[in-house]
Amino acid sequence: MSEVQRQRAIADLFDRHADLVSRVLTRILGLDPETPDLIQEVFLRAFRGIDRVRGAPEVLPRWLTGIAVYVAREHIRRKRGRWWLRWAGADEPLPDPPAATASPDVVLAVHRVRSVIERLPVDERIPFALRYLDDMELEEVADACDVSLATIKRRLARARARFDKLAARDAILLNWVEKGRP
Repeated sequence: MSEVQRQRAIADLFDRHADLVSRVLTRILGLDPETPDLIQEVFLRAFRGIDRVRGAPEVLPRWLTGIAVYVAREHIRRKRGRWWLRWAGADEPLPDPPAATASPDVVLAVHRVRSVIERLPVDERIPFALRYLDDMELEEVADACDVSLATIKRRLARARARFDKLAARDAILLNWVEKGRP
């Protein structure tokens, strides 16, 4: 493959899958000012490892999702390691943009939900976001997190219980959590 063909292939991979990678990262991390850099990191890692991908082109989205999950996990851990910056006010999260048609109550609830999700342990937060925010099937979540289906089910059960407990402490979310229970 010539260098020109290689560059075209790289650009094509990015053009076809950048939205997917962005969506996965945003679901896991919320609105994070570092998301564009993280997207670039995902594709940099993908380009370095593209020779290891075997199979039809249909495997690329799953493979890129797995890389995005790994990059998001690293980012969350790195941010948690910088807790002292948050204390100093230097690492404040960006607020979620209000939807044009959403009521103020819904916008506030979405912001509070994101706040609760960010308090979940990383190994629960990622599958929770992929399953409940990105609406992935259980098998897809397990594949993206590179764990068994049984492990994902356990993590999701723990994450849901922890989420419900944390949300129940929030007066705004309490009504939303109670409405969602069978």
